Amino acid sequence: MLSAGVAIIEDRLKLPSTGLTADALKVAGIEGVRLRGLELEATKNGKTVITATSFFRAYRAHQTAPTDGVSDDRIARASIVTDTGEVFLEDNLWLGSQSELDPEEIRADAMLMVEYLASFANFFGNTEGAISSYWTFLSWLYAAPVAPWLRQAAVLNSGDPLAYPVFGILYGRPNGGKSWFSEIAASSMFGPVWKQLRGATFTANRVLGLRERLGAIPLLIDDVNRDRFTREVPDLVKFDRDRSTLYAPVIISTNKQVSAVSPDIRKRAVVCLIDAAIPDQHIPSKEIVHRAHAQIGTNLYRAYLKRLLPLLPAMREQITERPMAPPDLLEISSTLMRDLIGSYTKSVPDWMRPVTNSERLAMNDRPLLDQLNDIAANHEDSVTINRRAGELSVNFGGDHVQANNFEKLVPAFALKRRFADSVTIDLKAVEKIYGAQAFSRGNARIAVEIEVAAILARSNDRVGQRGGSRREEEWQEPKSRAKRAEATDAAAARAGARSIVGHRGDLRTGVRRGRNGGGARRVVRAALRPSGGASGAAVRARAELAGDGRPASEI
Repeated sequence: MLSAGVAIIEDRLKLPSTGLTADALKVAGIEGVRLRGLELEATKNGKTVITATSFFRAYRAHQTAPTDGVSDDRIARASIVTDTGEVFLEDNLWLGSQSELDPEEIRADAMLMVEYLASFANFFGNTEGAISSYWTFLSWLYAAPVAPWLRQAAVLNSGDPLAYPVFGILYGRPNGGKSWFSEIAASSMFGPVWKQLRGATFTANRVLGLRERLGAIPLLIDDVNRDRFTREVPDLVKFDRDRSTLYAPVIISTNKQVSAVSPDIRKRAVVCLIDAAIPDQHIPSKEIVHRAHAQIGTNLYRAYLKRLLPLLPAMREQITERPMAPPDLLEISSTLMRDLIGSYTKSVPDWMRPVTNSERLAMNDRPLLDQLNDIAANHEDSVTINRRAGELSVNFGGDHVQANNFEKLVPAFALKRRFADSVTIDLKAVEKIYGAQAFSRGNARIAVEIEVAAILARSNDRVGQRGGSRREEEWQEPKSRAKRAEATDAAAARAGARSIVGHRGDLRTGVRRGRNGGGARRVVRAALRPSGGASGAAVRARAELAGDGRPASEI
């Protein structure tokens, strides 16, 4: 009947007078509010008109309405049988090995998804980073329903279950498209049957209960504020000990209050920073978002599962045989998606590339390195390096909130202490771990290197000693001068042959060399800037004419 486009016109009934109890009236009132939100069409005289379009729109809104997770009977469930490659939705076969898919419907979904992700280029800010983050997140989400099955194998064979995260977190600027993206991505999987918890009321216990009921269907938690995030998310993510083979992936999107995610959470979840936003009145971006939200189907995901599910038995067997070298589910997923979409669209954009789990983990360090670069570039006096003690200290000038946010970004191995508005980092640990840290940003693979600091750290000579005053600091031996000159010259020489890569801004960790009679040079900073160069490109050290012969930015 709906396919034929039949319209049903229903007369509004007069409410009978009944002796309902107060509890019944309360329940009826709640249900009435829910039904009034269905947005069914009506005639001028008040009659309700149900068409195919209005019915499906109302059904979608009814199924995906936010829930409290306690007494909701609208929760669907999807299950995946990995042995047979079958998927069931509400106990009905949704996808099987013999299921036939319409190529035109797959192509329509693929083109719509590509167009939607590409629309983030119209945003303001780090648009390349936003597109890359959303692509990484989508690659994870599509494979996340099978992650519990692989996690169980890892646990049973003393492997690392963190290689298969089941939580995803989107944070960053407001108006960055996080909520819309979560709903569109979830709808593209099993349709409008996902569930959403309100961020203001969600708890870890409610999430754990709901994800068991949903099975493979994503659970969305939207607009989480800082207090709720700090109180509930660590318990939810850090202490997840579930060993079952099927439960829902959880998507958490935050509001603008959440500006940092701690390393303990970042290593256990797929965490993406969205550093881009769009004005509310930007019509073209709103058009594609609403079109994708209304028209996205499940055919692309069905075709994706038909390629992924046959690979799972071999992946689990590999975990059993080599638990410390597990297969990279994120790389497999992103490669499958790229190949699948490319086979229907004939071309793929540059940002649609394979993403490895190692790159995902390396991306977690980007916020810390970006913050260090920004502070050093714009607030140089706030950064102090004490190389004798092996410390890098950042003072936030009385802003305890910013100091707290910065502390959350610093991994445990690098954090020495936090006192009031000052955060102290282990300089040697930072140089060793991030001295050649490769990760992906935008379309380029980027190597981050604190060039001069790393060279001096590898030297056996002392950089300098602290005397009675900064004027009394000087280089000690002629040999030290020669070696540092060689290090400076080598860094400057590499600048001409390699690309300049890294994070926005400059991390000023350079040193000055004293006058040697011929006019000395000084290394002011290791320039850290993004570039389209190849992976492993070094960071150029900028050499400039000279100063007064004492270490800069050091105590």
